[in-house]
This record gives sequence, structure tokens and C-alpha cells, in this order.
Amino acid sequence: MTKRIDRLEPLRISEVRYREEWEARCPLCQEWQPLDFDFWDPGRMTRCLTCWRVYSKLMNRHYGEVEAVRACRREGARVRYWARREKHIKSVARWREEHKEARREYDHRYRAAHREEINARRRELYAQKKATKA
Repeated sequence: MTKRIDRLEPLRISEVRYREEWEARCPLCQEWQPLDFDFWDPGRMTRCLTCWRVYSKLMNRHYGEVEAVRACRREGARVRYWARREKHIKSVARWREEHKEARREYDHRYRAAHREEINARRRELYAQKKATKA
């Protein structure tokens, strides 16, 4: 394989040609493969089946046991988190704004059902604050 498996950017088939039959170039290995079920999976046309097999073997072999794999996954998660953070915050705020009444009703039902637990927690926190001040 010539390219690094990049899970952040989706790969797409960008080149298709006709030579005796239709062929597509795999964006990962850069090999031309005939466009049929022996070389491509119609549900995941982002890589040829050979690249998918290699990818699956790499991901399934001791997945999570090797520190390098865990570090790579953590780094990818960090990048995705910061890339999507602002959009997520805005969508959550928009949802809260649009569903104020439903949230208020839910909060009321929850407080009514868990009144004893909530009061016990409040008394405990009050006692802790009082003990730290004294």
C-alpha cells in the first residue's frame, strides 16, 4: 500500500476509465481494478476489496492491545472532537432552544419522581459545606 490509511478524510473513487471493460482506480493503493463484484463492494466503494481486506486484518489483529494503535485512535478522536466541537455546541444549543417546554416538563417529572434522592444529595452537600467552613 502506498498511502497511509486516513480515517479522517473519506476516500472516494475519482478516476474511472474504459479499457476492454470499466475500471476504477482505488484511491488507497492506486491500482486500476475492474468495476465488478470481484474487486469492489457496492456498499463501500471507497477502497478496492484488497485494500478493505488488508484494512480489516490490521484493525482486527490485536486491536487496542498495541500502544501505537491506541495512540493513533486517541489522536484521531482528538482531531475529530475539535473539528466538530463548535458545530456540536451550536446544534445542542439550538435543540435546547427549540425544546424548552419539553425539557421543562421532563425536569418537572424527574424532580417529582426523585425528590427524596435530590433532597438527600442537597442535605449532604450542605453538611459538607458547613463542615469545611467550621
